[in-house]
Amino acid sequence: MSSRVAAVCTLLATALALVSPQHRPDLAQTLSTISASVMNGRSTELLRQLTDDIGARLVGSPAYDRATQWAVERFGEAGITNVRFERFALPNAWQRGRAHARIIAPAARPLRVGSVGWGPSTPAGGVRGDVILVSDLSPAALRSQSAQLKNRIVLVELEKALPRGEPLAFARLRDSYALFRDLDVQAVLLPHDVPNNVSGWVDTGNARGTILPLPVGDIGWEDSLLLRRHLTRGAVTIEADWQNEVSGPTQVSNVIAEIVGSELPNEWVLLGAHLDSWDLGTGAQDNGSGVVMVLEAARAIASLGKTPRRSIRFALWAAEEPGPPGSAMFIKRHAAELRDCVAVLNMDNGAGRPRGWHVNGRKDLRDAMRPIVNRLHDFGAEGLSMDVTCGSDECPFLLEGIPALKLWVDTVQYRQVHHQASDTFDKVDPSLLRAGGAVVAVTTYLIADQRTRIARHIGKDAVRQILRTAKLDVDLVYSLWKP
Repeated sequence: MSSRVAAVCTLLATALALVSPQHRPDLAQTLSTISASVMNGRSTELLRQLTDDIGARLVGSPAYDRATQWAVERFGEAGITNVRFERFALPNAWQRGRAHARIIAPAARPLRVGSVGWGPSTPAGGVRGDVILVSDLSPAALRSQSAQLKNRIVLVELEKALPRGEPLAFARLRDSYALFRDLDVQAVLLPHDVPNNVSGWVDTGNARGTILPLPVGDIGWEDSLLLRRHLTRGAVTIEADWQNEVSGPTQVSNVIAEIVGSELPNEWVLLGAHLDSWDLGTGAQDNGSGVVMVLEAARAIASLGKTPRRSIRFALWAAEEPGPPGSAMFIKRHAAELRDCVAVLNMDNGAGRPRGWHVNGRKDLRDAMRPIVNRLHDFGAEGLSMDVTCGSDECPFLLEGIPALKLWVDTVQYRQVHHQASDTFDKVDPSLLRAGGAVVAVTTYLIADQRTRIARHIGKDAVRQILRTAKLDVDLVYSLWKP
């Protein structure tokens, strides 16, 4: 690997030789040094520590707290002394407990089930009832079936209820739970879409740390198909029981570190990734890889011995998975400083082959980023995507009109293990992790060191137009990402 690293770094230095007049004369060498530092750095070992030694990092859990302490220590090792916890209240902490289910009729058989995150336990002794298949989650459709739904266990036909590719579709699923409760449904089952009856996490549309209004579980894909085949021939009765632990309000922490700029210290670029994970795997792709990229970028930039013009803040966010996201809480806490936030860069697509950056629908930001990504050609990261998903911690900043970037990587490996027990250290390609980290570090430094801001802040009307153009429900986006 060492010869390959040397070749990449040599090519990068060559590509950076044509320096824009707005940058320092020694910029090419600086960026080559940053890149080499990450490519020869500790990415793999840091990811192993976070995933193997600490493990799953469900926000509000002891493991999450250990991860925050670990992150502070890593920033300290990098020579960054301005490191702090920023605490906020999570409405509830939640821990998964035991779960089991079985078909009673027409033929006895066990079923593979598990509770969804922030779902309540079933009543003591579990639930028992006939299954009903639901394929339309609109309030009108559900109310029209009120008599049939009473005392039933609902199996949602997700491929019809939430067509794949519909933006923010699972937030609509979340909004159906209160109506199911009001219609006296006992429990809801969501089929996991991964083969081999594995237990996984089915997106409930950002519960925002509140406990769902009725028991909701996921069921293995093959078991869900079995129930549907039985339903074509007659009634199906099952019983299910899962018991979780729920606390009241819990204090959790973002981890924030800062390198102070040399000429414009009050202006700052924010580089972030969420530190929490779901609890089935160890969160290697989602989002241990992003955490490591932030830490390695911080180490590489701090080790230069000279700082960029602007300050760089490094953020490891809490509660991205269940909400309320730590990024939104940061905005609430630092509202008076947001005018000085030059740009936000976020990592939350795993460690795939780097392709460039998502610019979240902003043509001006795309144009301003071209000179930067052109310098990333040798990593294959010269792409700029206009896609807007509002699916991670860059979204709260987008809603504030701040230039918001998300690392664009190939997501094939990420999608294969996303929110599953198989999201473990061995699923991350070390060379891709290092390459993504180098792209992140170089891009962050370039934005922080420019003489002028990368792009302006835009107003609320312009933000709403971006969301509408992306065919996103504007009010729904704000409800998900605003604190």
